[in-house]
Amino acid sequence: MLEANRALMTVYVLKEDLKQLWRFRCEREARRFFGHWYARAMASGIAPVMRFAERLKPYLHGILAHCRWPLHTGLIEGINNRIKVIKRMAYGYRDQEYFFLKIRAAFPGVARCPFENPPVARATAFGRRFFAFGKTAPPSLPALRAHPLRGRG
Repeated sequence: MLEANRALMTVYVLKEDLKQLWRFRCEREARRFFGHWYARAMASGIAPVMRFAERLKPYLHGILAHCRWPLHTGLIEGINNRIKVIKRMAYGYRDQEYFFLKIRAAFPGVARCPFENPPVARATAFGRRFFAFGKTAPPSLPALRAHPLRGRG
């Protein structure tokens, strides 16, 4: 039976081996592992496997990035979905800064980007105030709620 399905068995073993690539946390070891897997795929002589290995090779840099940043798409999709909800609720916000504050407030555990200047209140052409953020973190949620241009939400 195995002799009759040698190509199928080879593809199955290569598939299971390739799944191990996601378990590496050292980029050098993962690169070495992929090199061995790639050589075995090319030596298999199975045209679809060889074509798949060739098409996978240009994406190796992105695959190896998983060693440094082991984020799964579920987390990223969840973050993107939450931002879309905030964007829908943001209809009527008068400034972009408040919108970004709402996004930052939705993800309190996520590290914030450094800013250039400390918060400064400025007057706009309409006499309203908005805040430009500097090296300090964005304001807390109570300060966010007290924002004069907060709109809905």
